[in-house]
Amino acid sequence: MPLPRRTLAQSPRAPAPVIPRALVPVLTEARRTIAAQQEAILELRASITGLAARGPNMPPPRPSPASAPEKCELEMSPAAFKSRRRSMECWLLLCRWPPQEAVQHIRLQCVPALQWALDARFTMDQWSTLTLPTALDAIGKLVLRPYTQAVQWAEFFGVRQEQECVSENITKCTQKATDCAFKCQQRSTDLLEYLSLRKLMGVLRDVTLRQQVYQACDSIGSVDALRAMCCAHEAARRDTTGGGGPGREAARAAGTAQSEETECEEE
Repeated sequence: MPLPRRTLAQSPRAPAPVIPRALVPVLTEARRTIAAQQEAILELRASITGLAARGPNMPPPRPSPASAPEKCELEMSPAAFKSRRRSMECWLLLCRWPPQEAVQHIRLQCVPALQWALDARFTMDQWSTLTLPTALDAIGKLVLRPYTQAVQWAEFFGVRQEQECVSENITKCTQKATDCAFKCQQRSTDLLEYLSLRKLMGVLRDVTLRQQVYQACDSIGSVDALRAMCCAHEAARRDTTGGGGPGREAARAAGTAQSEETECEEE
């Protein structure tokens, strides 16, 4: 005898599970996480589909503007500007902008004070017609501090390790050496003589003498020439300040004779 069939309405239902209240926030956060992951997967699939449709001959996307080098300051050392210029050239190469668009990005990568200085020298049309090297050269003429070689040598030989680590100190010293561009222009002169001369120029204590040496650094070719210049300066200062010599001895003798005559008259 066949068993009677039961309809769905007549079938017994299992009781619904009861979720503890403490687990409700955890489950809600899990649903949100799963939904976010599903959205990320959909975006990744769309990106892969776009790359496949674009083909191998299409150029890759440009770098993000956030990857641009730091903005150029109004005053920079030669080594710092050289490094910053190289970073800027690399960034523009990766971005593949047209020349007229690239020079505008070069200007935008400068601090406001430097942009004002560029605007005072170039109109919009003039700046747009510049090539990339010419635009970077124009910025370099504004930001490089007016240093003489003697000042750069003094900074190089005066480098000391302070609070920074050894690696940072070596980097700083290397940058100073790059600024100096050490090269013995007098082939007949020993390098020891050459470096000694530059070292002595930077350690002069007399401010006036140091200024004179800095101004005439290109014409001072040896340590003996520097010594003669320094000795002449000290002798001139000693004579003008009454530091000694026959003139002062004569003045002392004249003063002594005059005082003796005055004492005789009083007696």
